[in-house]
Amino acid sequence: MDTKSELSRNFQLEEIFDSAKIGSEEDFDKVIGSVFNKIHKENGKGEFFGTTLPFTKRIYGDNWRKAGHRLLGIIEKGLQHKPDQIGKYFEEVIGEDELEYAEKPKKEILQGIARDINDLILYVRAKRLLEGKDFEVKGLIIYGSYAKNNFNFSSDLDIITVCSGKNKGELDSGRREFFRELSKKIHPDPDVWTSVLVENLSEELQYIPGNSPVVIVTPYPDVRQKMEESANAAGIVYRSFSQVSKEEVEK
Repeated sequence: MDTKSELSRNFQLEEIFDSAKIGSEEDFDKVIGSVFNKIHKENGKGEFFGTTLPFTKRIYGDNWRKAGHRLLGIIEKGLQHKPDQIGKYFEEVIGEDELEYAEKPKKEILQGIARDINDLILYVRAKRLLEGKDFEVKGLIIYGSYAKNNFNFSSDLDIITVCSGKNKGELDSGRREFFRELSKKIHPDPDVWTSVLVENLSEELQYIPGNSPVVIVTPYPDVRQKMEESANAAGIVYRSFSQVSKEEVEK
């Protein structure tokens, strides 16, 4: 059975999970209950309503559309499990690490990411200088869900690399090395839109998808100033993390 089309045909899900159509938790529970009973009947019902549903609410709060689409995906994948295994699947599909991430203050998460990025920028700079390489990551521009503060455990970290250097080969190899290390160091998977030299940043910022606000991350105060000037020139709303502290995050 084509589960996705079957669900969409029976319940008009894109419309059902529009926030304007669901005004309360009671409405949400009724819709999810109707979908679940249609697809799974009694199989895994206790585990789904006892674990999966409340865990999803803890993660998404009253964002019924996101919570609904997450649960629909879980319900759909449940069809891949045998009836005697589906309860275990519903109990384990949302892990404790995701719950902890969802309940941690977003400012604290972003602060930790910025601190790790700044530490890595300084580490890679020292390493490249020792190797005599003409390349340096000066900072990162974060845009998308992390800049908008509506990210979750599965969100990508959308970034633009701001760098310096004149040797194209070293720029390319240096960027690859930096992002290999960054992927090991932070939780959200970095998704690099583009890389740009400091002097060309204001032009590049005009093309950020969705006119997203940005977060400026750099360990260098002088670079931070240049990046902020570029954001102002491009008419982009920004926040900055240089010397990352509690006071900085709360700006």
